Amino acid sequence: RLESSYLYEAVENGLISTVGTDHCPFKKAEKFENKLDYDSMPNGIGGVETSFVLLYNENCSEKNVNDLVRLQSVNVAETFGLKNKGKIVVGADADIAIFDPSIQWTIGISNLHTKGESLLAYTIGNAMVYTGDEFIKEGYVSFEDRVISTGKMDDLKSKIDRDAHGMLVMPAWINAHTHVYSTLARGMSLQFNPMSFTQILEQLWWKLDRKLGQAEIESSAYVAAAELLHAGVSP
Repeated sequence: RLESSYLYEAVENGLISTVGTDHCPFKKAEKFENKLDYDSMPNGIGGVETSFVLLYNENCSEKNVNDLVRLQSVNVAETFGLKNKGKIVVGADADIAIFDPSIQWTIGISNLHTKGESLLAYTIGNAMVYTGDEFIKEGYVSFEDRVISTGKMDDLKSKIDRDAHGMLVMPAWINAHTHVYSTLARGMSLQFNPMSFTQILEQLWWKLDRKLGQAEIESSAYVAAAELLHAGVSP
């Protein structure tokens, strides 16, 4: 708990510019297969979907919402040079998240998701919209694969498809914590079964990490990006 307080203090002081999560979920069956052997049990949980909610829950106020969005989306896109991510502006990818601060819920397997619903032309209105550059108290966002327009409700000429009154519409979260080279290493490790997870790390992944060249890392990054897109996460 003490370490957590230091981290939140660093966020408030601007020493930490992005917040990521080592999103690494496994099915219960995969964990229970080696439930009595810690070294062989795959470790990790899902974290992307709940990260913003948990941060907001720890430091909830309208004043700090902009800072949270910057930590999990705007700053990440700027750091990695993702030109069409991290902002709600015309022409940007329509990676949009809606957050309702009035809803209270308990995190559980039954209410978590890994894939997003694909939409055609869609307009979200009556929302608090944070574009990445400005905060619009009563705003809207129209998109069709990419953002078509955004602004104040008074300027909207068409009907809305989703009334998001009291909700925050913001750029979707981008996970800054990735191991893209591991995509290739994971495939190679399948040839060496049965090996414990610790053995795979020590005898394969960490040794391979030091030998990968630009071509291998680039290929692995493309495969990782495809997996993230398939799971509904912005790569």
